[in-house]
Amino acid sequence: IVVVGVVVWRADRKYRSDLLIQTRLIANAVNVQDVSTLTGTPEQLNNPVHYQLVQKLTEILGVMPEWKWIYILLQRGDGVIVAGLDTDPPESEDYSIPGEVYDDPPVEFIQAFEEKRIGVFGPYVDEWGEWLTAAVPIVDPTTERVVGVYAVDIEVTKWLLNILSKSIFPIE
Repeated sequence: IVVVGVVVWRADRKYRSDLLIQTRLIANAVNVQDVSTLTGTPEQLNNPVHYQLVQKLTEILGVMPEWKWIYILLQRGDGVIVAGLDTDPPESEDYSIPGEVYDDPPVEFIQAFEEKRIGVFGPYVDEWGEWLTAAVPIVDPTTERVVGVYAVDIEVTKWLLNILSKSIFPIE
């Protein structure tokens, strides 16, 4: 039992580490100034940068089959976390229009904004499902202010299947 526990723990640790590395690499490819132009309001849909970012992130999502969503969260002046942009198509029932309030976000998102904390957290449940999430703050290098949080969601079932497969066949 102990050996199985260690194998599962190592598989989970490696999975989370790889997810965070991938998320950080892609977050670094997102232009901070572009994210700074996002207003977190429905009017943002008139901003061509919004569509360029959505297109770029949607292309990335297309080559990462385990990832369910890539999105950017923003924080209003009053501290409320809102949707910045979403890679889901607007006709999807899960689409978040810019400015949609994220009711009861996991504390790790708040820490990403307030403490510039990066990490992988979960599993947790929200109104869209059960997730493992990687979150990377997007920091303006001139002001050191977090202008957004780039996040990737993986459905818990996909994460568990990956951990299970790595635990049964622990080959790295």
